[in-house]
Amino acid sequence: MRYKLLLLFLFPMAVQAQDSLHLVRTMPVSALFLAADNLGNLYVVNLQNDIVKYDKNGEQKFSQNFKIYGKPTSIDVSNPMEIYIFYRDANTVLYLDNTLSERGKTDLATGPFGLVTAVGRSYDNGLWVWDQSDMQLKKCTKEQESVTTSGNPLILGKGNTTPYLIVDNGSKVFMADSNGISVFDVFANFIKKIPIIKPSLIQVLGQKLYFLSSNKLISLDVENMKQKTICNFTKTNQQAVVSGKRVYTFSKEKIEMWE
Repeated sequence: MRYKLLLLFLFPMAVQAQDSLHLVRTMPVSALFLAADNLGNLYVVNLQNDIVKYDKNGEQKFSQNFKIYGKPTSIDVSNPMEIYIFYRDANTVLYLDNTLSERGKTDLATGPFGLVTAVGRSYDNGLWVWDQSDMQLKKCTKEQESVTTSGNPLILGKGNTTPYLIVDNGSKVFMADSNGISVFDVFANFIKKIPIIKPSLIQVLGQKLYFLSSNKLISLDVENMKQKTICNFTKTNQQAVVSGKRVYTFSKEKIEMWE
């Protein structure tokens, strides 16, 4: 089966699927998490909190470690020319160029927010912020000037959950917490809550949303909200990132590149 955006059949030893990809390369890299941009570049946060950029051939190009900020919480590479790194413990968002050199930052402690738990890049190069202190999704400029807020629609559901990831695809905004994915329009109006247990590694490619949940790689059509399980992992520690027709599977021991 071939998709317009990507081919998602992993090797049978890693997942259960109808066909298989070929292993192109194994990288002996210890990865905490990955991100892939629309140019085929791969970004790795390793166990030393280094941020390492690899090209589409798996060759290392750049590496940086901003030790003063601690451990990166999330990395947004939806704009490969300006990468957003959120350091929750330091309450800081760094902006990096395509060589991973710092080009600016936003110190959230100096802004109007109480407790920020998740940050994402907005389609117009601003910031989406979840403020746990008043339970609102907020959009602001890099200078922390308010653009819009969601109000408090009680979207998190039952229990004490904390959003940890925000993704903007230009028409909708997706926010993940342990109860699922909340969907907003670009004006922060709440649309719906998709009940998924602990979704992770959210990616948006065109009109498809991809995420991991319960050892499954799932696609979600953001127009009709139909879900489809792409593959089932047989290794409980297996995780995946997609980039074009390529799939990267990774754990704390290695990264494997499949095509």
